[in-house]
Amino acid sequence: MTESQFQLLKVRIIDDVTVVQFKQTRLIDENTVRLLRPELDCVADNLRTQKLLINFGDVEFVSSAVLGYLVQFQRKVASKGGQIQLANVSRAIVEIFRLTKLQQLFQIKQKAKEAQDDDDDDDDNLGGVTARVPPRNPPGRGSVSLPIPPPEEAE
Repeated sequence: MTESQFQLLKVRIIDDVTVVQFKQTRLIDENTVRLLRPELDCVADNLRTQKLLINFGDVEFVSSAVLGYLVQFQRKVASKGGQIQLANVSRAIVEIFRLTKLQQLFQIKQKAKEAQDDDDDDDDNLGGVTARVPPRNPPGRGSVSLPIPPPEEAE
């Protein structure tokens, strides 16, 4: 495992996955955004793996400027043949991605405590780094119809 330290990011390489974790919980103020951009650029420019996982585990809020830069970052990584997955994203931030239609651009996995395990999906194998997805709603809004058992026969 290789590890690099930045002011706003913690970057590690685990097997064949580059894992990026934000050190701050709020990615909203102008100064944070200004510092974040060159750090993510450095990660993209020095990418040594094809798989990149961005861990949102501690992030509570993101600004539209950060979302915009994540789109640019995704394009930069993709141009180098890499793929990005966002992991441990809070329900509120997933909703922001959905409203801005960015969920179509990123593979997004919700926080473990807010979603169901997705260990059966081999397409999301990121070198042993686990991720979570929301559970599917059963048909019929969760209701289940069971047949009535036959009456017991008296002996």
